[in-house]
Amino acid sequence: MATHATPTFEDFVGDGADAFRATFDLFPEPLGILASVRGDSGAIVDFLTLWGNQALEELAGMPLNVEPRPLLIADVAPSLRDIGQFDAYCRVVETGIPYADEVEFDGDVGPPGRRIIGIFKVGINKLGDGFVAMWRDVTALVRAEEAIEHLAAIVESTDDAIVGADENGVITAWNAGAERLLGWSREEIVGRHVGTIVPRDERPSQRARYENLLKGGNVERFETHWVRRDRTLIDVVLTASAVRDRNGTIIGASAVVHDITELKRIQAELTRSNAELEQFVAIAAHDLREPLSSISQFAALLERFNNDDLDDRGREIIENIQRGTRRARNLLDGLREYSRVGREQPTREAVDLTLLLEGLLEMIGPALREAQATVHIQPLPTVLGDEAELSRVFQNLVLNALKFRAEHPPAVHVTATRETGGWLLCVRDNGVGVSERDRERIFEIFSRAHGDSVPGTGIGLAVCHKVVSRHGGRIWVEAADGGGSAFLFTLPDIVAETAEAG
Repeated sequence: MATHATPTFEDFVGDGADAFRATFDLFPEPLGILASVRGDSGAIVDFLTLWGNQALEELAGMPLNVEPRPLLIADVAPSLRDIGQFDAYCRVVETGIPYADEVEFDGDVGPPGRRIIGIFKVGINKLGDGFVAMWRDVTALVRAEEAIEHLAAIVESTDDAIVGADENGVITAWNAGAERLLGWSREEIVGRHVGTIVPRDERPSQRARYENLLKGGNVERFETHWVRRDRTLIDVVLTASAVRDRNGTIIGASAVVHDITELKRIQAELTRSNAELEQFVAIAAHDLREPLSSISQFAALLERFNNDDLDDRGREIIENIQRGTRRARNLLDGLREYSRVGREQPTREAVDLTLLLEGLLEMIGPALREAQATVHIQPLPTVLGDEAELSRVFQNLVLNALKFRAEHPPAVHVTATRETGGWLLCVRDNGVGVSERDRERIFEIFSRAHGDSVPGTGIGLAVCHKVVSRHGGRIWVEAADGGGSAFLFTLPDIVAETAEAG
């Protein structure tokens, strides 16, 4: 195929061949010298490897400086023809114009079945009737740059403000979210002190947090105020972290800032509405009890002084009046109990659930004895919570077991299981159970799965749901093995005792 004698490495490098090898054999980047192989027409048909350094041999996966020398395109990397590299190499030899490009490569290299996927920075310079070339693997660098660009796009597109500052508190980074939230453009604010966006009275506390962060300490997520360009204050929740250089040295800090102004407004409105509702319930409960008592008393007097004149129908009417007033009073008492839960944050104190339940069972002992009920308690954990509120949960669940009992005497089992993330409490009974369609709605206020067939107000389980939710848990009901219901509720780690608690 070739029309000329095969050149040697020395033909290209001359007397400096040994010095060239000594200089570049240990060069970290793949480097090689290749000679043109021309056909009868004089056109380049392939390239012959005259020499390759150790890095090139590692890239090729085969020795290159042995006889017979392999042809680069045909024997070492045939895929170079498919991606246009062969033509580029030919142009360098024919024109003498150097070539440099970043090339994505996916193909066979070296021994059969060996495949390389990567991105290479290719540099080619003419040398005699051939060229000297370097192939630098920049895959990791390109992927890192792409990742940085992707991260930068996320930072710029997020609605939250992302702000960076150096160790002196000078703002160094300001994303588009910060521009939208705080009103300053990047050009206006970068280079100014972070105190520009912090209210004067909060600067000492925020400066203390910043200094702690620069010393390697932690800064928990916290709520604060920041100052907009128009000098108005906004409520924000801020998460800060240290910024380190490549050596791990802290050189500043960054913060992700989320606007909670609207959330705060809604919370304030809900607090006001709840306060008004609680006040209304308290007033209504107080003011309605007096006329209800009067109705009950007048019904009793009517029955007492006109007993001889009343027929069965009259006595039935009076009994309905008394039953209605009793139910109304019970509803009012239930509403007051429901409104009291949530008026303030639950107390966070150690509560021994075993002692709590034992005291509760003693208090409701007459009801248990009347129903011939038994309650079995497995050792229960000590938790952090509101003793009075947790007592309401157990009281309502145990009394429900008595109220919704089957034909046999009620049997209640109270157990606790340690789970990942907290405790799982279970109050299981052997009563009539709850149908699957009612298992969610029974926790809604005034909801009664059994209608008027069983006395009740439909408030007890709503109170349980409210209390458990306030303690960071959830409550639900399942069918118990052997019949009845299993009411389960969780208390997360933030309220559960630790292994060291005594």
